[in-house]
Amino acid sequence: MEEKPLEINFDKNTGINKLFNVLDERSILIIKKYTGYDSHRLTFKEIGEKLGITESITARIYKRAIQQLRQHFPPDKEQELRQLIFKT
Repeated sequence: MEEKPLEINFDKNTGINKLFNVLDERSILIIKKYTGYDSHRLTFKEIGEKLGITESITARIYKRAIQQLRQHFPPDKEQELRQLIFKT
């Protein structure tokens, strides 16, 4: 069965919540902390220390989460996806 891309409203108020529905809580936390979504940016090392995991594992989780997001959203929405994550 072919997986259909997730429909998303790219409105900044609701879009980010729908965006993160495809990820687990730890991945969401890592993306938010690394990109500075909730506050100031943290490094993978700082995030890993807070979660009790290594910097390397934190970076792998981040990269895997970004790949998952890209799989769920059409290529023509890449810019909107970046804007939601990085709040540009």
